[in-house]
Parts: sequence; C-alpha cells; structure tokens
Amino acid sequence: MSNAKPQSLCFPVEVERIKSSKEGGLRISWSDGVETLLSSKTLRIQCPCATCVEERGESNHNTPLTPVSGRARLSIASEVKGNIYSLEAVRPVGNYALNLSWEDGHKTGIYSWALLRSLATNS
Repeated sequence: MSNAKPQSLCFPVEVERIKSSKEGGLRISWSDGVETLLSSKTLRIQCPCATCVEERGESNHNTPLTPVSGRARLSIASEVKGNIYSLEAVRPVGNYALNLSWEDGHKTGIYSWALLRSLATNS
C-alpha cells in the first residue's frame, strides 16, 4: 500500500522564485516530498485569469495560449511593455493559491495549488 498522498491533498511547503537571465520560474517543494520546477514561460502561457482563458478559447488549461480573435494578446510586441515571460512577484492568496505578477504589468492570474501541480505533471 502506497503512502503517497493524492495530488489534490498536496500543498506547497516551500515556493522559491527562480531568477535567471535565460528563463526564471518557480521551484515548489510539495507536502508529499515531490519537488517541481515550472518555467516562467509555462506559467504565463497557462495563466488562469479570465482574459487569458478567453484568449485560449476554452475554460480549461489544456490548450496553450493561441489567438482566437486573430490577435494574440501576449505576442503583440507593440502593445506590450516589458518581457511577458519575466516573473516580477509571487504573492500568496489565502492558503490555496499564488498570484503572479509579470514585468509587462499582467497580474490577474490566481494559480491554485491543484493547477500548479497539474502544470508540473503535464509539462
């Protein structure tokens, strides 16, 4: 019989923002002993905010951000100020999620523990 906790019961015991000149991200140590690394690019492309979910054209996180309207919000260089993949800040949201802020000013995504764990599993 396995002692592993179901992923839905896992929670981060430590979250570290990785700063790198190439690509940063988050290193997360989970309550079941697993350590995951999520790149800034993966986190931004899978942003769970309403605007990004709408732009992906669906209500889940299985499809990377692609233009539905003919204009990808994240790839319009003339409208974007700053690096869209540069993670600026990580803030806790209660005891269930993280809010990530990006260099270009985007800061509405709330990443639940379950979403972060699934992104790490699926990336």
